[in-house]
Amino acid sequence: MTRYRVIRRLIVFWMVLCISGYASAVDLQTVLDKHFQALGGKDAIVALDAIKAYSSIEYMGISGKTISIVKFPRKYYTRLDLGVITEEKGFDGSTAWTTDANGITHRDIPEELKPMMNELYVSTYAYLLPGRNPGRTVYRGDTLIGDRGYHHLVMYPEGGDSLSVFINSDNGRLEYRSETVTGIKMITAYHDFRKIGGVEVPFGMDIETPGAPYEITAWVDSAHINPNIPDSLFLMPGISSRDFAFPPEDDSVVIPMKMTGNNVFIEVMVDGRGPFLFMLDSGSASTILSKKLAGKLGINVDGSIPARGVGGFGSIGFGKIDSLNIGGLSWGLKRITVFDFSSLTGGSLGRIEGILGYDFFTRFPMWINFDKAELVLFDPDQPDFSRPDDGFDIDIYCQIPVAELILDGHPIRLAIDLGAQMGIVVQGHSRWYKEMSDKLDGDMFETEIQGVGGIQTVRNVRVDSLNIGDVRIEQPTVMIVDDYAAIPFPDYIEGFLGMGILKRFNLFIDYPDGKIYFKNHGRNDK
Repeated sequence: MTRYRVIRRLIVFWMVLCISGYASAVDLQTVLDKHFQALGGKDAIVALDAIKAYSSIEYMGISGKTISIVKFPRKYYTRLDLGVITEEKGFDGSTAWTTDANGITHRDIPEELKPMMNELYVSTYAYLLPGRNPGRTVYRGDTLIGDRGYHHLVMYPEGGDSLSVFINSDNGRLEYRSETVTGIKMITAYHDFRKIGGVEVPFGMDIETPGAPYEITAWVDSAHINPNIPDSLFLMPGISSRDFAFPPEDDSVVIPMKMTGNNVFIEVMVDGRGPFLFMLDSGSASTILSKKLAGKLGINVDGSIPARGVGGFGSIGFGKIDSLNIGGLSWGLKRITVFDFSSLTGGSLGRIEGILGYDFFTRFPMWINFDKAELVLFDPDQPDFSRPDDGFDIDIYCQIPVAELILDGHPIRLAIDLGAQMGIVVQGHSRWYKEMSDKLDGDMFETEIQGVGGIQTVRNVRVDSLNIGDVRIEQPTVMIVDDYAAIPFPDYIEGFLGMGILKRFNLFIDYPDGKIYFKNHGRNDK
C-alpha cells in the first residue's frame, strides 16, 4: 500500500489550465539563452557547486519540514519530517538508498532511482550545461497555459524518465514541470522567484496529481548557494541497529498459521495485549493496524493520507506503539500505519485486525510452510538456517518484491503478493498484455474483485503456462485489470502473483538476499 511516495521530491504542484499550441519561430538555443538570462547569467550557473534548501510543506492537511541538498554534479540528499512520517533518501553518484520511518535502510533499484535522476538533471541545470549530467533536451514548440505563452521542452535524463518543462516566453522562467513518478502524473508550478547568490530560484512550489487525490504545497524557508557539504552525507548508512529480540538461546521461532480463504493469518500481541490476527502481506509497503483495533487499544491516530492499492485509493493514518510480539519474538516497531479495513467488503478483508508488511518481511528470513500450517522466522544474524537449493531473484521496488517471470512464453514483471487472494493479475496497459492481446482477447470472460478502492471488474483468460524459475505451472488463469490505478506503480510492475498460485508451494522468503524459493509440499501433484 503506497503511503507518501509522491512527496519524495519535496516540491509542490498546481493545476495546469487548458493547454493549446500556437506557432513559434524560436529554436532550442534561443529558449535556453533566455532562460540563462532569467536565472542570472551563464557565469552564475557555471559557478554553482551545491544548493541547500530548508522548506516547509503542507501535505493533505499535515505540516512538516524538509531539507534538500544537491552537490554538483551527481550527489543528492533529502530528508522529510511530517511528524507521523519521516524519510531520508540519498545518492552518492553511484548508490541510491532510502531510510524509512522505522529506521530501515535499503538500496534503491534502478527503477526507484529514476525520479532522483530527473531531479538531478533539472536542479543541476544539466539541460543548460551539456556534460554536467548525461541526457538530452528537445524543443517541442510553443504552447499556451491559460493566456500565457510558454516554450515546451522535453528532457530525457540518462537513467531517468522523460519530463516536460514549460518556460515562460516573456520572462524566461521555468514555471511548470510535468512528469510521471511511480505511475502517478505530477504537475509542478513554481512561483515566488528570488535571487540567492546571484541565481534566481523559486521559493514557492505547488503540486497537483491529476487522477490521484494528492495535494501538496511547499515553500522555501531558506536557501544557501555553495555551502560546504561533506561527501559522507550522501553515503548509504550502515546496517541499522536491531530493533527485535528472539527468545533467549533461540535463533528462530515457529508460529502457527491460520488460513482464511486465500489469506494467511498469525497471532500477534500489540503492546502486550492480544493476541490479534494479522495477515501476511508482502504486497503491503508497511505493517498496518486496523483503525478499529487502534481505537480499542487507545492508540492515537494522526494524519489522513491517500494510499493506493488494488481498486484505487483509500486513506491511512499513523500511530505510535511500543512493540509487537510474534511467537515470543519481540519487535520494537515504533511507528505503525493505521487503516480502516471495515471499508473492504470482500471475504475476510473487513475483519482484518492488522497486516504484517514490508518492514516485517525485510527483517526476517522466513519459511512459510503451508504443508505444516506454520511460519518459521529466523534470526538474520544466524545464517545457518536451511533453505532450498534453488530460488529466483527478486527486486524490492517501493517496498514490494518484484520478479521477472515467464507467462505464456513471454517475460513479465510481477509483484509477489501474499495479500492478494487471486492467482495471476495483469495490468491491461502492461507490456506483456500489449504483446499478447491479439492472441487472448477472444477467450476472455468477466468477474469482479474487491480492492482498496472498491469493486473492480476484471477479464479472465486461461494461458498455456507460468514459469517461476525452474517451476512450471500448466494452464493458469490470468485476470486482466483495465483500471490503470488498480496495480501499484503500473509503469514498472505489470501485475502480481497472488495466493491462488503461491499457496501451492512452501515458500522461503529472504529479502536481504534478494531471493524467494519455491518448494513443493505434500498437497502438490506437480
